[in-house]
Amino acid sequence: MSPHALALKSLLLLALCAALLPTGSLAGETAEKASTLADLAARYDSTSCQACHPEIYAQWERSQHSRPLMGLNDDVFMARYLRHGPLKVKPDGKAVRENFPCLKCHLPQIEEASAAAIEELGEAIVAGDKDILRRLNIGCLVCHGSYGQMLCLGVRRRSCGF
Repeated sequence: MSPHALALKSLLLLALCAALLPTGSLAGETAEKASTLADLAARYDSTSCQACHPEIYAQWERSQHSRPLMGLNDDVFMARYLRHGPLKVKPDGKAVRENFPCLKCHLPQIEEASAAAIEELGEAIVAGDKDILRRLNIGCLVCHGSYGQMLCLGVRRRSCGF
């Protein structure tokens, strides 16, 4: 391949990668905030990773990262903090981002949640809605990003056969 053709190919690949890289979001999907907890959970659903990485996925399923909002006894440990103490939800009953300082580590993708989704999270925690709380986890895509990011980094092509 000529040096000119190689340079052109490199520039095109770089432009493609720039288009796929995140614009402030963890998974690089969109800068728009998730309007619901279901939307937030869907953005970071890592179940498809299990097909190519079954052993790693099995390890993750047994880790605290798979249930960062649940206590060791499968209780919703944050409920007591939203009812009493310095993180208590205001009298209007609506949780706000300030009620969840612990989520910067326990659920980093919360940065992509709208105010309505944060309010919904408070309601789910207080109600003990384990179904949605279990779907909010620190899965593969929280740290490793979207398919587009991995492709740009060459990870998928080498390790996943894409």
